[in-house]
Amino acid sequence: MGQKFLVLQEVFRISAVAAGGVLRWQRGNVRDTVLRISSAQISRPLLLWGCVGFLLTAFAYKRYILDTETRFLTGTFTEAGAIAFFVSDFFFAFMLVLWLWQGSWRRAPSGFLFFFLAALAVWSVLRASFSDIPLLGLYHAGRLIQGILLLFMTADIVRRGVGTRLLLSTLVILGVSQALLGGYQVLRGTSVGIQLLGEPVLRLQMPGVAKVDLPSGEKLLRAYGTLPHPNVLGGLLVATIVATGVLQGILASGRKVLLPVLIGVQIAGLFLTFSRSALASLLTLVLFYFILRYKKVKSQVLLLLFVLVPVLLSSVPSVRSAFLSRVVPPETDQFLSERIRALGEAWLIFREHPVVGVGPGQLIPALTKRVPVGTRFEPWQYEYPHVVPMVIATELGVIGFALVVLIWLSLAWSARFHPGVFWGISLSLVFPLLFDHYLWTIQPGRILLWGAFGVLQGLILAHSLRNHSEEIAQ
Repeated sequence: MGQKFLVLQEVFRISAVAAGGVLRWQRGNVRDTVLRISSAQISRPLLLWGCVGFLLTAFAYKRYILDTETRFLTGTFTEAGAIAFFVSDFFFAFMLVLWLWQGSWRRAPSGFLFFFLAALAVWSVLRASFSDIPLLGLYHAGRLIQGILLLFMTADIVRRGVGTRLLLSTLVILGVSQALLGGYQVLRGTSVGIQLLGEPVLRLQMPGVAKVDLPSGEKLLRAYGTLPHPNVLGGLLVATIVATGVLQGILASGRKVLLPVLIGVQIAGLFLTFSRSALASLLTLVLFYFILRYKKVKSQVLLLLFVLVPVLLSSVPSVRSAFLSRVVPPETDQFLSERIRALGEAWLIFREHPVVGVGPGQLIPALTKRVPVGTRFEPWQYEYPHVVPMVIATELGVIGFALVVLIWLSLAWSARFHPGVFWGISLSLVFPLLFDHYLWTIQPGRILLWGAFGVLQGLILAHSLRNHSEEIAQ
């Protein structure tokens, strides 16, 4: 018995030594792997490809909706009450970890801009904690904080100028694919069937599906792509068209032959969304660019392209009639009257809570409480007012609205030495901000808004850094 015990003891000793060696070897490998990842040669490319993954998934409306009671605020599923996690959130978390690991947070915007952004984040969390539905409020406050972090990361990436062509090319691919998908949806009159990528289920007979009326009495489906509404697709295509134009300006002449064609495809897709705010934004940007560079032959050709594609599409009678019905809606337009009603209701709610608001994400729950007893509303009638400043003021009060205005003024002050970029981005946002709500209430819209602010801040920082380097060289 004693001999067996000694044998077992020796076996355990040898096993322990071997296991210790394996653990030390693994710790060494893990340590080496962490050191390699933390090095700039590895972490920066990983961050760049994380950005590519984020861009490709951010506008595929694929998400996992948590099983919460807030989904059924109106008695049936309500988008405004959904608490969801998107596929793009995984890429965002990956980007954030790498960005923090690199120490890039030290280059985050400072001064008044940082103070106002931090104050907005803190205020949204505090107001959400004391709202009627704290869980829903904290979710929307978290999305706001995510947008602020996206601003910081985008500004840092743009400032460094690393991977510019790759990211612009990703946006071009995204815009062209969304435009082609949206055009195919219009031709079919239904969704294509790629719900795995976030495409909504679309049929002309479905209530709440965006469509336009034709003089013949028939209806024409508006282009959705893989986004929850045609207006969101329109906003995305404005961004990708601008990205395509920028890429055309930095590529060598032999590599940009197809880019005008790709711009035309995206303009056609934008036209088929029948989004008035997106079309107005694009037209404003084109005119602004033409005024700045009217002496350049390329800008004249580009302006001709922007005019030619809509003219060709307008030659199709059904498309022309549908577009005119969107530009000049009839007085009996139900959706227009509902927007006016929602704006009036939001104003009454704001008057009840003018200073602190009802809380992030609480506007739709507040609207449901104002519906008279016995009145039946369709789910799509519970909608945000199509004026982002009103949404902000109603949910965050005068305090939150003032902080957002101060953030915009801080960006304007930072860009005072190169106002062209500031006004270009501001003009692209003004119509969706004043005539829609998706830039504040829908996840892809939030990404567009805070991403645009990040691009603006990044260009400002890059310009300041370049001027500082030139002063040192002199």
